[in-house]
Amino acid sequence: LFWWLVPVGWFAPVAMSPCEKAGRSGVWQHAIERCLESHRQSKDDRDLAGAAQAYLDGVQLDEAAKLARQLLAGPLYGRAHRILSYVELRGGDGDTARTHAAIAYVAHTLAGAEDERAKDAVSLAQAAWEVGDFTAALAAADEALRLSSKLHEPVIELRAYLVRADVLRWLGEYKGAIEAATSGVERATTPF
Repeated sequence: LFWWLVPVGWFAPVAMSPCEKAGRSGVWQHAIERCLESHRQSKDDRDLAGAAQAYLDGVQLDEAAKLARQLLAGPLYGRAHRILSYVELRGGDGDTARTHAAIAYVAHTLAGAEDERAKDAVSLAQAAWEVGDFTAALAAADEALRLSSKLHEPVIELRAYLVRADVLRWLGEYKGAIEAATSGVERATTPF
Protein backbone atom coordinates (compact mmCIF):
# COMPACT_ATOMS: atom_id res chain seq x y z
CA LEU A 1 0.00 0.00 0.00
CA PHE A 2 2.80 2.45 0.84
CA TRP A 3 5.28 1.14 -1.75
CA TRP A 4 5.45 4.57 -3.39
CA LEU A 5 7.01 6.13 -0.25
CA VAL A 6 10.27 4.18 -0.51
CA PRO A 7 11.38 5.43 -3.94
CA VAL A 8 10.58 9.02 -2.99
CA GLY A 9 13.08 8.75 -0.13
CA TRP A 10 15.77 7.70 -2.60
CA PHE A 11 15.51 11.06 -4.32
CA ALA A 12 15.40 13.24 -1.23
CA PRO A 13 18.24 15.77 -1.20
CA VAL A 14 21.03 15.01 1.24
CA ALA A 15 21.79 17.96 3.48
CA MET A 16 25.28 19.40 3.12
CA SER A 17 27.41 19.02 6.21
CA PRO A 18 28.82 22.13 7.89
CA CYS A 19 32.23 21.05 6.59
CA GLU A 20 30.99 20.88 2.99
CA LYS A 21 29.33 24.27 3.30
CA ALA A 22 32.51 25.80 4.70
CA GLY A 23 34.60 24.17 1.96
CA ARG A 24 32.43 25.70 -0.74
CA SER A 25 32.67 29.14 0.84
CA GLY A 26 36.18 29.60 -0.50
CA VAL A 27 37.56 30.68 2.86
CA TRP A 28 40.03 27.89 3.51
CA GLN A 29 40.91 28.79 7.12
CA HIS A 30 37.23 28.74 8.10
CA ALA A 31 36.81 25.43 6.24
CA ILE A 32 39.76 23.88 8.09
CA GLU A 33 38.37 24.87 11.48
CA ARG A 34 34.81 23.80 10.62
CA CYS A 35 35.85 20.45 9.12
CA LEU A 36 38.19 19.55 11.98
CA GLU A 37 35.53 20.46 14.55
CA SER A 38 32.92 18.46 12.65
CA HIS A 39 35.31 15.50 12.47
CA ARG A 40 35.95 15.66 16.23
CA GLN A 41 32.20 15.42 16.80
CA SER A 42 31.17 12.95 14.10
CA LYS A 43 34.35 10.96 13.34
CA ASP A 44 33.19 11.12 9.70
CA ASP A 45 36.17 10.71 7.38
CA ARG A 46 34.54 13.01 4.82
CA ASP A 47 35.14 15.86 7.27
CA LEU A 48 38.79 14.89 7.58
CA ALA A 49 39.08 14.82 3.78
CA GLY A 50 37.42 18.24 3.66
CA ALA A 51 39.99 19.60 6.10
CA ALA A 52 42.83 18.09 4.06
CA GLN A 53 41.44 19.71 0.91
CA ALA A 54 41.13 23.05 2.71
CA TYR A 55 44.77 22.76 3.80
CA LEU A 56 45.67 22.21 0.13
CA ASP A 57 43.66 25.27 -0.85
CA GLY A 58 45.61 27.24 1.75
CA VAL A 59 48.90 25.76 0.49
CA GLN A 60 49.62 24.13 3.84
CA LEU A 61 50.89 20.97 2.19
CA ASP A 62 52.43 19.27 5.24
CA GLU A 63 49.14 19.50 7.14
CA ALA A 64 47.19 18.27 4.10
CA ALA A 65 49.51 15.27 3.77
CA LYS A 66 49.25 14.46 7.48
CA LEU A 67 45.44 14.29 7.29
CA ALA A 68 45.50 12.41 3.98
CA ARG A 69 47.73 9.71 5.48
CA GLN A 70 45.08 9.18 8.17
CA LEU A 71 42.56 8.45 5.41
CA LEU A 72 44.64 5.83 3.58
CA ALA A 73 43.25 2.86 5.52
CA GLY A 74 39.61 3.91 5.18
CA PRO A 75 36.93 4.19 2.49
CA LEU A 76 38.28 7.54 1.24
CA TYR A 77 41.72 6.17 0.38
CA GLY A 78 41.26 7.25 -3.25
CA ARG A 79 40.79 10.86 -2.25
CA ALA A 80 43.74 10.56 0.15
CA HIS A 81 45.97 9.36 -2.68
CA ARG A 82 44.88 12.28 -4.91
CA ILE A 83 45.75 14.74 -2.13
CA LEU A 84 49.12 13.05 -1.62
CA SER A 85 49.70 13.17 -5.37
CA TYR A 86 49.29 16.93 -5.34
CA VAL A 87 51.59 17.30 -2.32
CA GLU A 88 54.29 15.17 -3.96
CA LEU A 89 53.93 17.02 -7.25
CA ARG A 90 54.47 20.37 -5.49
CA GLY A 91 57.44 18.83 -3.69
CA GLY A 92 59.01 17.92 -7.03
CA ASP A 93 58.57 14.15 -6.85
CA GLY A 94 56.68 13.45 -10.06
CA ASP A 95 57.12 9.68 -9.91
CA THR A 96 55.54 9.38 -6.46
CA ALA A 97 52.84 11.86 -7.46
CA ARG A 98 52.05 9.72 -10.48
CA THR A 99 51.80 6.57 -8.36
CA HIS A 100 49.38 8.23 -5.94
CA ALA A 101 47.30 9.62 -8.83
CA ALA A 102 47.11 6.19 -10.48
CA ILE A 103 45.97 4.54 -7.24
CA ALA A 104 43.31 7.23 -6.81
CA TYR A 105 42.14 6.77 -10.40
CA VAL A 106 41.82 2.99 -10.03
CA ALA A 107 40.06 3.31 -6.65
CA HIS A 108 37.49 5.74 -8.03
CA THR A 109 37.05 3.69 -11.20
CA LEU A 110 36.25 0.61 -9.11
CA ALA A 111 33.87 2.68 -6.97
CA GLY A 112 32.14 4.16 -10.02
CA ALA A 113 32.85 7.69 -8.78
CA GLU A 114 33.04 9.52 -12.10
CA ASP A 115 33.45 12.99 -10.57
CA GLU A 116 36.39 11.85 -8.46
CA ARG A 117 37.84 9.97 -11.44
CA ALA A 118 37.79 13.16 -13.52
CA LYS A 119 39.83 14.93 -10.82
CA ASP A 120 42.19 11.95 -10.66
CA ALA A 121 42.71 12.09 -14.43
CA VAL A 122 43.85 15.72 -14.09
CA SER A 123 46.27 14.64 -11.35
CA LEU A 124 47.56 11.84 -13.58
CA ALA A 125 48.04 14.29 -16.45
CA GLN A 126 49.94 16.74 -14.25
CA ALA A 127 52.20 14.03 -12.81
CA ALA A 128 52.87 12.46 -16.22
CA TRP A 129 53.79 15.88 -17.60
CA GLU A 130 56.13 16.45 -14.65
CA VAL A 131 58.07 13.24 -15.40
CA GLY A 132 58.15 13.90 -19.15
CA ASP A 133 55.65 11.27 -20.28
CA PHE A 134 53.80 13.58 -22.63
CA THR A 135 51.79 10.86 -24.36
CA ALA A 136 50.35 9.71 -21.03
CA ALA A 137 49.80 13.32 -19.96
CA LEU A 138 47.75 14.06 -23.09
CA ALA A 139 45.77 10.83 -22.73
CA ALA A 140 44.95 11.60 -19.08
CA ALA A 141 44.04 15.22 -19.89
CA ASP A 142 41.75 13.99 -22.67
CA GLU A 143 40.10 11.54 -20.27
CA ALA A 144 39.61 14.35 -17.75
CA LEU A 145 38.05 16.49 -20.49
CA ARG A 146 35.72 13.67 -21.54
CA LEU A 147 34.57 13.00 -17.99
CA SER A 148 34.29 16.62 -16.88
CA SER A 149 32.33 17.57 -20.00
CA LYS A 150 29.93 14.67 -19.44
CA LEU A 151 29.54 15.64 -15.77
CA HIS A 152 29.24 19.38 -16.48
CA GLU A 153 32.23 20.14 -14.22
CA PRO A 154 33.75 23.35 -15.66
CA VAL A 155 36.47 23.69 -13.01
CA ILE A 156 37.84 20.22 -13.73
CA GLU A 157 37.47 20.88 -17.46
CA LEU A 158 39.49 24.10 -17.16
CA ARG A 159 42.28 22.32 -15.28
CA ALA A 160 42.39 19.60 -17.94
CA TYR A 161 42.57 22.14 -20.76
CA LEU A 162 45.43 23.94 -19.02
CA VAL A 163 47.43 20.73 -18.54
CA ARG A 164 46.80 19.88 -22.17
CA ALA A 165 48.00 23.35 -23.21
CA ASP A 166 51.17 22.99 -21.11
CA VAL A 167 52.02 19.62 -22.65
CA LEU A 168 51.40 20.80 -26.19
CA ARG A 169 53.48 23.94 -25.58
CA TRP A 170 56.33 21.79 -24.27
CA LEU A 171 56.10 19.64 -27.41
CA GLY A 172 56.32 22.75 -29.59
CA GLU A 173 52.73 22.41 -30.81
CA TYR A 174 51.94 26.05 -30.15
CA LYS A 175 48.76 26.22 -32.21
CA GLY A 176 47.26 23.28 -30.29
CA ALA A 177 48.44 24.79 -27.00
CA ILE A 178 46.77 28.11 -27.79
CA GLU A 179 43.57 26.32 -28.82
CA ALA A 180 43.52 24.30 -25.58
CA ALA A 181 44.17 27.37 -23.42
CA THR A 182 41.53 29.35 -25.32
CA SER A 183 38.99 26.55 -24.91
CA GLY A 184 39.75 26.45 -21.18
CA VAL A 185 39.24 30.19 -20.78
CA GLU A 186 36.02 30.06 -22.82
CA ARG A 187 34.73 27.17 -20.68
CA ALA A 188 35.65 28.96 -17.47
CA THR A 189 33.80 32.11 -18.51
CA THR A 190 30.70 30.41 -19.92
CA PRO A 191 27.70 30.61 -17.57
CA PHE A 192 26.37 27.25 -16.41
